[in-house]
Amino acid sequence: MESRMKLNMFDDYWIDFRPDTIRRWFAPTPFSQIKKTLGYGSIVCDKKLGVYRLYYEVAVSLENNGVRNLYMIESTDLKSFSEPLLVYEGDGGVHGMTVFLDDHDPDPARRYKLCGMTRLISRRKDPEARKRMEVELGFSADGKAFVCDHTWLITAHTSDSDNNIFYNPIFEEYNLLHRSAYVDRRIAVKTSKDLKQWSDPHIVLQPSPVYGSDGFQTQQYGMVANYFDGIFYGLLWQYRTIMTNTDWRKMAGVIEPELVYSYDGHEFLHTSGKTLIERPEAPQPGCAGICPFGMVESLDGEYYYLYLGTKSVPHATDKEVAVLVKNITEQNYEFS
Repeated sequence: MESRMKLNMFDDYWIDFRPDTIRRWFAPTPFSQIKKTLGYGSIVCDKKLGVYRLYYEVAVSLENNGVRNLYMIESTDLKSFSEPLLVYEGDGGVHGMTVFLDDHDPDPARRYKLCGMTRLISRRKDPEARKRMEVELGFSADGKAFVCDHTWLITAHTSDSDNNIFYNPIFEEYNLLHRSAYVDRRIAVKTSKDLKQWSDPHIVLQPSPVYGSDGFQTQQYGMVANYFDGIFYGLLWQYRTIMTNTDWRKMAGVIEPELVYSYDGHEFLHTSGKTLIERPEAPQPGCAGICPFGMVESLDGEYYYLYLGTKSVPHATDKEVAVLVKNITEQNYEFS
């Protein structure tokens, strides 16, 4: 009987002991484009319903870009999509929100899970509360309307990036990839067996000297991970900032995606160390950043689809973004 197991030989040790084995790296090819202004997002393939679902944040305003609402669009082919559906407002806005389809939870009311920061409008008014905006869990049976009662706390620290929760079948636990502290741009993981009690954060990836050798200071803005065919695929956000910028927050920079991997979901390794998708020339979408929101296997099991957000303006503060976007739109540039 033919095995359908895919053997992805990232590891040099494997290759050394397999004569005549050649490793090749493949780059994703464009499939479709959605022209929307969005924040963080997620992609879900619901095989029970035969649909793909794309979740994405929409800013309340350009001047208040950090406060957002969560929307969803649906498709059977990832080319044509339904009208946007508002699925969660977060009791005053969300940030860093992701959605996870969980087939391991026995409770059908928790089949869909969302994870991120909520109540943003009230909390952003207080400088101290802004540093303590908890990452929480919310739930939905159908993925169309979520409830978060603010009792499912994962971490008490602000994680203003993509907060990616997934099930780890190796350890039979849930993992959260996040930032362990305010503006600490490294990749940390927290673990839980029951979604209530969570471990302390553990750093799984951080920049090495090689990433400061090209005139940029590289930080790791965030990462999403998915488990397929015995391997955890990580899509890392490499954040290139200007080395001479002495502001500790490093708010100005561009984002480039990189493929990393793990055998256990706790320790991640680099692959080629190269950018997965090169940024195009300005003013094309993606010229200032390509942000991976997730990856799913296609409904027929033949492909992997990557959900990527593109930036046409550099990462910056809310006020700087508002000015940049205003200037771009006045020049009739198209961005998504």
